[in-house]
Amino acid sequence: MNIIKADAFANAAGVVLDTFHFADLHRTLELNPTEKDRFLKSLHDVLQNKAALEPLLQSRDTASRSRPPKVAIQTRLGFDDSASAHSTLLEVIVQDRPGLLYDMGSALARLLAISKLR
Repeated sequence: MNIIKADAFANAAGVVLDTFHFADLHRTLELNPTEKDRFLKSLHDVLQNKAALEPLLQSRDTASRSRPPKVAIQTRLGFDDSASAHSTLLEVIVQDRPGLLYDMGSALARLLAISKLR
């Protein structure tokens, strides 16, 4: 699966909604119906804290690091406070890799936790 877009929104009650748009580049789910059940079970287990995500990502990360990217992308971060009256837009330009969205979300969650301690 290739996540092509992700959105995260939170309301005043602290409810967070994450939406992921992904592409099944190799049509794995379409061509292998049993894979859909396995994928959904893995996803459910991770979301219910019955399985750890890190081991699933580690094998993909190791494989992707062995191949250099076809085009190197320089990392850039940008914040826009004027795009919305109530939100800050964070723009991230970075080399894609397996687990990137997870690492970014984990880093933001840690920073949020640290800022609440201050």
